[in-house]
Amino acid sequence: MENFKKLLTKERLNRICFALLISLLIGIIYQYLSDKALSSFVYKGDFPGFYAPAKIITSLGKENQYDAKLQNQIENEVWRDFDGSFYMSVYPPYFNLVLSPIGYFDGIIARHIWMFFSILAYFFTLKILSKLNTDIKNNFLVFFTLGLLFIPSLCGVIGGQNTCFSMFFLSLILYSIKKEKYFLSGIFLSLWCFKPQFAIFYIIPMFILNKKNFSCGFILGSVINYILGAISFGAFWPQKYLQIVKTFGNNNYVANRSTIVSLSNIFETLKDVFNLKASLTIEIIFWVFFALLYIYLIYVCIKFKEKEPIYPILLTSILLPYLSFQTLFYDLGISLIALLYYFRFSNKNICYFFLLIVISTILFSLKSTYSYPLFFVLNLLMTYLFFKFKKAYTRQ
Repeated sequence: MENFKKLLTKERLNRICFALLISLLIGIIYQYLSDKALSSFVYKGDFPGFYAPAKIITSLGKENQYDAKLQNQIENEVWRDFDGSFYMSVYPPYFNLVLSPIGYFDGIIARHIWMFFSILAYFFTLKILSKLNTDIKNNFLVFFTLGLLFIPSLCGVIGGQNTCFSMFFLSLILYSIKKEKYFLSGIFLSLWCFKPQFAIFYIIPMFILNKKNFSCGFILGSVINYILGAISFGAFWPQKYLQIVKTFGNNNYVANRSTIVSLSNIFETLKDVFNLKASLTIEIIFWVFFALLYIYLIYVCIKFKEKEPIYPILLTSILLPYLSFQTLFYDLGISLIALLYYFRFSNKNICYFFLLIVISTILFSLKSTYSYPLFFVLNLLMTYLFFKFKKAYTRQ
């Protein structure tokens, strides 16, 4: 170990990370230039689902933004490798309205614009975290590079997803709580509700903590969401939108199952493997047990809230794959934020980070056949490291 510490000096690690960052950039450019079918994550990912409603709003009328036939037509015109299939988008109408300006551009140009803002969101996420963790501030290049090499966050930033914006909102929430600006944390959390399968779990601890002005900020942000949604889809948009989401839910699970890292996917996989038809009772019992455990952990947070009021949010972040039914592989970038908050720069911890990178890369390469339930291994490792880093942080 002593020899390793001498080998992996801070200066050498910076040089390694710089070389890795250049290599990653070259790899992305190579994929970009060689992909004539526009099928790679550089060109596509989930972005067609963001682009199609924006194009409909700017060209065909806001009331048609959830029209499946129009979305199909637009996406297949730009990304011909869909070959008749398409990504059905059911994000809230206020989200579509905010993104609508990209509808004025060609699909591929719009994708480039999206990537630019995604990288910008990732950069500022780390900048905000560096104000909460001086180790990130003092080793920014290392964390910027290793964060991108971690495949879930790489897909969330480069891969045409919106996870990088979730990471950005979470960092703003953490910073505002740390600075006791609870009104702002409420606004940021409400604006994050375009991903309700995540945001709802942060609402619970924030309301339980009962911090002054949080509710006012959350209500104000929710009113802004409603007004934007009304402009986009009419005054009664919540009712119409919920009906659309209901019809979309099952299809979404089938399409994304190979990348779902949620605890719910473990149950479904076990049912398939062992042909379990009467396991619903066992599943419910387990979920009740886990829900009670989560409530107990939140209670412990509240008990020591004056000492670490930010901890319930970090705890929720690392437990998202266990709580949410729709946590996908690239959404683990959100859990990474919780790890980075307690991360302290040392050779040992850097090795843990590289271990996460290697495991995430292997699992991603196997995702089409063996990923579930193997993805859950990454959840367990990240959870273990979170509590390990938290324990070391508390001792300081």
